[in-house]
Amino acid sequence: MEENRELNPEQNGEELNQSATEPAQESVQEPVQEPVQEPADEIAEQQSAQELPTEAQIAEQAEQIFAEERAQKQQPADEQDYRYRWSYEEQRAHDQKNKKRGRSRGVWVYAIVVTVVFALCFGVLAGVLVFDVIDAIVNPPAEQPVQGGFTGDVTVIGGGDEQTIEVSALESVRNYTVVITAKTAEGVGTGTGIVLTPDGYIATNYHVVEDAQTVTVKFYNGQAAVAEVIGYSEIDDLAVIKVNAQGLYCARIGKSADVVDSQNVYAVGTPAGEEYAWSVTKGVVSFAQREVKIYDNEGILQKKMKLIQTDTPVNPGNSGGPLVNSNGEVLGIITMKLSGQYENMGFAIPIDGAMVLLNNIIETGEPGESPITTKRPLIGIVGVGVEAGKYYINIPEENRIQEVSPEDAELNPEEVFYAPYTGVWVQSTTPGLDAANKLQKDDIIVLADGQELATIYDLMDVINQHNGGETVELTYYRDGVANIVSVTLGYAE
Repeated sequence: MEENRELNPEQNGEELNQSATEPAQESVQEPVQEPVQEPADEIAEQQSAQELPTEAQIAEQAEQIFAEERAQKQQPADEQDYRYRWSYEEQRAHDQKNKKRGRSRGVWVYAIVVTVVFALCFGVLAGVLVFDVIDAIVNPPAEQPVQGGFTGDVTVIGGGDEQTIEVSALESVRNYTVVITAKTAEGVGTGTGIVLTPDGYIATNYHVVEDAQTVTVKFYNGQAAVAEVIGYSEIDDLAVIKVNAQGLYCARIGKSADVVDSQNVYAVGTPAGEEYAWSVTKGVVSFAQREVKIYDNEGILQKKMKLIQTDTPVNPGNSGGPLVNSNGEVLGIITMKLSGQYENMGFAIPIDGAMVLLNNIIETGEPGESPITTKRPLIGIVGVGVEAGKYYINIPEENRIQEVSPEDAELNPEEVFYAPYTGVWVQSTTPGLDAANKLQKDDIIVLADGQELATIYDLMDVINQHNGGETVELTYYRDGVANIVSVTLGYAE
């Protein structure tokens, strides 16, 4: 018993002995904390009258007192927080139980605190997200500008006919050349463009962005942006689009007036789609200033353009891209090529005239008068070729005439036209043009600028050698009398 106790007998022995001598029914409710004090002489008599109890008896009596207290309080003994325990095992068990209770209480407190903190954080985050969504709806964010950053000059090596493009010059061309993707109701098309200004004005062909619902631009550094069509010149096949940008690398503009035949040139573009973007082809200038006549599907001249002809390979997708010299300077804007059985016959709009139109579009939205293209000259008559000595009947619903025999002509003399001369039979004239003042129905034009006419195409060939505003000399017969007049040509709309 001695080695298992925590109690100090020297300090508490007096209290225990005094408690043990009293009857159980007269015991105090809390004997340990407030022991009964008896007179010293009575204690001496009792001690002398009887022997002191053994330790076992003292422990038994103490346990009896504790049992009575537990019974009175109706609580288990192991839940009473007494000041003393009688054995090490009991004390350790009590301490361990209290530790478990403390740990359990600590875990619950920790869990509650963490839950509250998490709920608060989640609430704040949800509030921020909701606020951002509402703010984005009420105040949509402005489109972020495309950032430039391409810098550096270029160096050209070589010279004369052997002049070649320096690698750094080629990179500069790619830096200001962009891929253009245009979505229309009929599908998606790809072309090329040239950066003109640091803030995002870009030149391309009109036919690249014609009827586009959306236009997207991709730069050599991988950035992309949606573009807006600012203006265009359909007859010159030029257009200006714009992206929201800052500090873009701009094209180095050369002089097309200085272009000479056989000089080296390079085309950069997007042939065969974006997969082959920024492809480079090399060639020479075949003809520095070629007048090219553009015809419609019916073979009628629509316009004439002064272009640079080159044998540099160009393909669909190169449209709108640059034709450059060995120094990376733009000499022209690729616009078309001859297809079919023809090879290496491409054409570019000279940059001198193109910049006049492009700058006008940037400043005013309109191209102004074109230095590149002339509209189809228009004489202002409807006619058909006839041969002398033959009879013809007009079929207006089919917009043609038909030759008939003399016998059929006698049956319908009012509907038949007899041609005493070979030439162009005038069926009608266009009000407002000069021909309406000089010619009339049933005239037969036999000469144009001294050239004999047999068909309407012969007359068109002569007219197409002129521009609107110029005059052409016509010789015609009316009622068997020859007349010569000068007719001022108009412009086709």
